[in-house]
Amino acid sequence: MKINSAKNSHVTGSESKTPFEQFKRNTFAKMVHAVWLLWRKHELISSLERRKDDARFLEDVGLTKKEVEREIVKLRGEKPY
Repeated sequence: MKINSAKNSHVTGSESKTPFEQFKRNTFAKMVHAVWLLWRKHELISSLERRKDDARFLEDVGLTKKEVEREIVKLRGEKPY
């Protein structure tokens, strides 16, 4: 049985892309990933700010209010990637 490789070229599509197309794909993927990281960081900071006065939350995570505030400051100062 002979397999026609031209019909199966879609299986390894990344090899047939030009360097510019690969660059565009990689750039787009990195941009989407960076935006996702920024969104997650924003959500984490927002959640910590909302819950830093909640005694039950602080007891569950085992932190004090001052420690949560320090973590918020540290998260704001970090680069996401």
